[in-house]
Amino acid sequence: MTYIVEHIRNAFRETFEEVVPGTEFHERRLLPTDGQYAIGLRVANWQHLPTSAQIGQVEPGLGVFTVQVQNMVKGMDEVQALKIYDVQCSLVRAVLYRNAQLRLRLFGVDEEISGSAERPKRMGVRKQDFLDNRVGQQFTYLCVTEVYIETEITLL
Repeated sequence: MTYIVEHIRNAFRETFEEVVPGTEFHERRLLPTDGQYAIGLRVANWQHLPTSAQIGQVEPGLGVFTVQVQNMVKGMDEVQALKIYDVQCSLVRAVLYRNAQLRLRLFGVDEEISGSAERPKRMGVRKQDFLDNRVGQQFTYLCVTEVYIETEITLL
C-alpha cells in the first residue's frame, strides 16, 4: 500500500528529476554538504479543515498538506552562482504552477485506508523565501518554496 505522502514525494521527485536533470534530489531538507546544485523536498505538515466533515463522517472532508521545496546553488563566483540561483528559483515556481506531468502524477493518485479515500484536489504556491550565506570563499543560495496541497477525504 502506498500512502498519500509517499505519492506526493514520488510525484515531485519524478517531475524535478525530468525537468532539472543533473541536479541532486533529496527527500529531506537540504544540508550544507549537499552538492553544488540540489533540490530537497519535505512534507512539512498536514492540517484538517474542522468544518468540512460530511454527514456520517467523523473525520474532516478536507485536509491540507504543506510541502517545502528547497533549491540550493553553491559556487565560488558570487555573480555566477546568483544568476543560476535566480533561474532555478523561477524554474521551481514554473514547474509547480505549469507542469502538466506533475499535476497528472499528483492528482492521479489516492489513498484508501479503513473505509475512506484521500485524493489530492488542488495545489498552489504560498510563498518563496530567499536565503544566502557566505562561508570562506563559497557562496550558498537557498530558496524555500512553500506549497499547499488540498485533499478530499470521502467514505467508501
